[in-house]
Amino acid sequence: MTNPSAVNSFSTTSTIHLLGAGSLGLLIACRLQQARQNISLIGRDQQAVEKFSKSGVLFENSRYLFPSFTAENIKKNSIRRLIICLKTWQTLPAIKPLINALADNAQIILIQNGMGIIEQLGDLIRQQKPEISLFHALSTHGAWKENVWKESACKNNTNQQFTVHQAGTGEIRIDANCQSSWITAFTQANLNPQTDSDIKLAAWKKLLINCCINGLTAIANCQNGQLAVNLHLKQITQQLIDECLTLSNKIYPELATQPIADLIWQVINQTAANYSSTHQDHQANRLSEIDAINGYLLDIAKTVQLSLPVNQTIYRLIKSAEAASV
Repeated sequence: MTNPSAVNSFSTTSTIHLLGAGSLGLLIACRLQQARQNISLIGRDQQAVEKFSKSGVLFENSRYLFPSFTAENIKKNSIRRLIICLKTWQTLPAIKPLINALADNAQIILIQNGMGIIEQLGDLIRQQKPEISLFHALSTHGAWKENVWKESACKNNTNQQFTVHQAGTGEIRIDANCQSSWITAFTQANLNPQTDSDIKLAAWKKLLINCCINGLTAIANCQNGQLAVNLHLKQITQQLIDECLTLSNKIYPELATQPIADLIWQVINQTAANYSSTHQDHQANRLSEIDAINGYLLDIAKTVQLSLPVNQTIYRLIKSAEAASV
């Protein structure tokens, strides 16, 4: 996913565009602006653009205003550094209208859980921009977004203002091949970047964790910690772990000696008060990333003719609920 010739081509002062102004995306944008990085947001429509540029975002008792644009309003070849913080299913449709706006040697960071999208994203972009560099990153920062409606001076007029809360301090684990200016920017923004020489393996470990937590907490309507407290949920979680490890040992035998099960329980306990992203999507009647989590795991299992019945049940229950509500 790397274009080595572009690795040191941009300064730390060039504008960073951010696509995906959800809770994590806005947390990253605010942190980067705190560190005096030039940040511009890409909104899905003109209404979203006006919210970010006029009403702004509240974070840690300060208001942050961002230059914001729709894809149609960005100049050709003007995006040199881009962070994507979208759901997996949103990514490809959102990037298509932006391809002409990307500089020929742009640097792109995809911060996303789940697997399978970065390969599709690279194939799509490089059909027109073969020199672009694309790097995968994983985030364990917790964040949630609150929508606040404020009365304006005009009668019968209200403005929506977003408040972003950091629910837990984590890290951004990023491909070690990425440009050093990204590491500098994330470090100055207190986002705790950690480079990884095998980001795909790191993404696989994160996938296993999400497969055992996200879907089940959504179905049970509970915080992560209940998976270790409620006897019935604990048993199902262990069944999910057993299935995940059986598959993992076939796909990545080098992980067989690592304490992956202990890691999963550790994450459950460390994030006990948190609600998973799939739970949040489920409660808001939004499409989740289940296709890129348990769904992706099931696709990989088919390639080695392995049955994962508990993961299959979790996947089908989430998909059934989404079909009924979205």
